[in-house]
Amino acid sequence: PVPQHSASPVDKPGTGWIPESVSSFGERFAKAQGFGEKLDAQLEAAGVSLRSGEFVVATVGAGLVGAVLGAAVLQNVLLAGVIGVLGSVLPTLMLRVALSRRADKMREQLPDVLTIIASSLRAGHSFLQALDTVAREIPAPADVEFQRLVAEIRLGRPAEDALEALADRVGNPDFRW
Repeated sequence: PVPQHSASPVDKPGTGWIPESVSSFGERFAKAQGFGEKLDAQLEAAGVSLRSGEFVVATVGAGLVGAVLGAAVLQNVLLAGVIGVLGSVLPTLMLRVALSRRADKMREQLPDVLTIIASSLRAGHSFLQALDTVAREIPAPADVEFQRLVAEIRLGRPAEDALEALADRVGNPDFRW
């Protein structure tokens, strides 16, 4: 049987908490403004299961909720606007924190990844078998990335291309080496 490769958050349908029509509008907006692909890549790298359209809608929604709550509590239009702007910045800040945390965790796991690969190669396994051993033995978040790497190689993607894609997703220069 052909191994199934897990769909990325970009490929999967909406997560259900935002109507598909609204999410697709947000996605069209992101693409029209030129940041859709970059945002999708950042969401995927952070391990967030949202698409760019859903993130755009969540950002607008957070701004609206902030403005409404600010107006209700403070009864001042100017302060409500400021709180609305702060609310709309919140999802982006949360994404940046998630990216940073995941990158830090991946960086911490790199020595273990290299140790497992070296041990596996010394034991006589192929490079693909060594990567598969990493995918099975390393904890999250590296496990998901290496499972995807192995699946891509098994589905016919050249190992060099799959490794470069891994380095791009992780966003760590050490992984590029």
